[in-house]
Amino acid sequence: MPVQHSIKLVPWDDREFVQAYERAAADLALAGIRLDQENAPIEIQRRLRADGYPNAICYCERNAENVLAQRARCIVERDGTSPLPLGA
Repeated sequence: MPVQHSIKLVPWDDREFVQAYERAAADLALAGIRLDQENAPIEIQRRLRADGYPNAICYCERNAENVLAQRARCIVERDGTSPLPLGA
């Protein structure tokens, strides 16, 4: 069964930001880190900030069902408007 991920990019229509996210996600995949792993949001956030988005945040909504199914529902925001930012 393939691992399923749901990503919400805010703003989704900023082409450069979307490309920066895609680079960060590809780097994680090359490093063997899956989006459903606990450290993945922190790494995405660090990579986006290093790529010129200093207020970017990333967090994943986790519940028991998603953890057991190895799924992730992640929110990636360019401007950090969420009340749940991760540490830099």
